[in-house]
Amino acid sequence: MQLKSDQELINLIKAGDSEAFKEISSRHSALVISVFSRYSPSFSFLGLNEADLYDEKNNIIYNSCLSFNSEKKSKFSTWLANNTRFFCLNTLNKRKISPLSEYKYNEFKDFFENSNIEDIKDTTKETVDFVLKTLSKMKDKRALKIFKLRYFNDKKNLSWNRVSKKVGMSPQGIINIHNKAAKFLANKLSKQLTEEKVRV
Repeated sequence: MQLKSDQELINLIKAGDSEAFKEISSRHSALVISVFSRYSPSFSFLGLNEADLYDEKNNIIYNSCLSFNSEKKSKFSTWLANNTRFFCLNTLNKRKISPLSEYKYNEFKDFFENSNIEDIKDTTKETVDFVLKTLSKMKDKRALKIFKLRYFNDKKNLSWNRVSKKVGMSPQGIINIHNKAAKFLANKLSKQLTEEKVRV
């Protein structure tokens, strides 16, 4: 038996076919759970009941089916992932979580854990200001210069080799300072989030 496409299933769901919904839910539940998992640290940190949030999985999938528009040339999986992300952010916003919380636990998780983010300039001004202000307090002033060259410049993000030439150090030395600065940022932000939790 040939599997129906997402669009075919969605058409059936809009017509009230419950079996079609079971099929598309089975097909895409893992995607929703994957997005949820990115926000899991934030939920846990704030004492939110993750089980209650996961109970919303089918509602998110169902509503995404009803609102999906194939004429926009996007995949249903992309639409569903975005809707799941919006649900998570709205849930956090209701608890008055600052953009810095989102910064720590979501889009820039890789930045703190792996120091491998390349689109840091796409974040909010508040977050950029936090990063630059925090780095300015480090004893090693090269860290701020490295971050400015690497991420906050008018040109495309500079390679490690180009940053090393401008700073006058080896690429490995630059990376070592960069990674130490990333941990410094993470520690400062963790402290701030702890203070936010106390105020909530």
